[in-house]
Amino acid sequence: MANNKYFNNLFHPEIKERYLSNYKAGTVNQYKNMFFKSFEFENKLNKDLYNFKIEEIVEIMNLSDKKDTSSLSRSSSIIKSYIKWAIENGFSDNYETLYKMKSKWYIGKFNDDISQYYFSECEISMVENACVNAQDACVLRLLFEGICGESLSEILNLTINDIEFESNTLHLTNKDGSQRDIVVSNRCIGIIKLALEQRQYIKLKKSSRIPFLDLLETDHVIKNSITNTHKDGTRRPEVVYRRLKNLEEYVNLKLNPNIVISSGMLFYAKLLMTMSQSQIFNYKLFQILAKRFNLETMETTYSYYKKKLLDEETINKVYLSKRKFDLTNLTAKNNNDGNVYDKDTVIKSLRNFALEAENREKLSSNEYKRKKYSPSIDVIRRHYGTWENALRAAGLIEE
Repeated sequence: MANNKYFNNLFHPEIKERYLSNYKAGTVNQYKNMFFKSFEFENKLNKDLYNFKIEEIVEIMNLSDKKDTSSLSRSSSIIKSYIKWAIENGFSDNYETLYKMKSKWYIGKFNDDISQYYFSECEISMVENACVNAQDACVLRLLFEGICGESLSEILNLTINDIEFESNTLHLTNKDGSQRDIVVSNRCIGIIKLALEQRQYIKLKKSSRIPFLDLLETDHVIKNSITNTHKDGTRRPEVVYRRLKNLEEYVNLKLNPNIVISSGMLFYAKLLMTMSQSQIFNYKLFQILAKRFNLETMETTYSYYKKKLLDEETINKVYLSKRKFDLTNLTAKNNNDGNVYDKDTVIKSLRNFALEAENREKLSSNEYKRKKYSPSIDVIRRHYGTWENALRAAGLIEE
């Protein structure tokens, strides 16, 4: 959802003002409203609207107050005109999106029931349990519990030194240097501990030539891989977007930051309503939620979110209605017990198996699988490529 803190802001204002200079005052105001709505998306994705993919444009337009064909076509025309202008003036080469917008196929992608895009806390937990990498689960959980900041800076800046494990308190630092403290769940702390311990990032695509990437030895919770580290050592939001993109392809669910954060807001709103025994998400409850998710607490901000997301109907649909997500396949994706295994753990497990194997002269992957050892054969192959390579690494067969 758009953050009212950023409303009336423009991403790359000098470029957008140059574009708007081609139009009369009345048209400028209409076009600016579209750019105001797109600002937070642009800011979090760290790219201008003229470089958006069609799916990202659909997401922005799905938040429009009016979803009739006429209103959607008008919004589409504004965005399409802007992309076309950006291409003509050398700011973009996003011909693919421009072509797809001309076809108008995406108009059918809109649905007035916005609850279908958001996850309950239980559903988020199921996705976390399916994560092969604790790093992925940690990104998901931090966003869900309200940790974000400008350009995801609260997540990127978080180190082990910012965590009070006994009180579950995180000391967060935003991009502008401002700080705040937030108390998170026991589950969040548990996932953070696993993320801190992870040394290798297992690639989720089985076709990858190299099954894993070594992570930098650092105090940061979310770690860059050595191969994707910038020469100047900067930590950029792309690492978070890349992790979420890999994860959403793996579980076949839409998991961008806005959806996960909004899902967290809905959970927290429901929790506050339950604790206060209220059937209505009122302004007093919003003030508590706003502090957690770093929103302004003005009544205008409350009205905005009450209209866009935090209405009782949407909250109840996410938590009381039959859900559209099919999550039954996630259990099968989990590597036996939800843990993340590095190479050292794999080697120890193989050596323990060798001591108990029926035929120590010929160690069988079928026996290993049949006896339900952890980690799974799939995880072992992600690390070493083949069963035989893993046995060699463990010193169980000769080179």
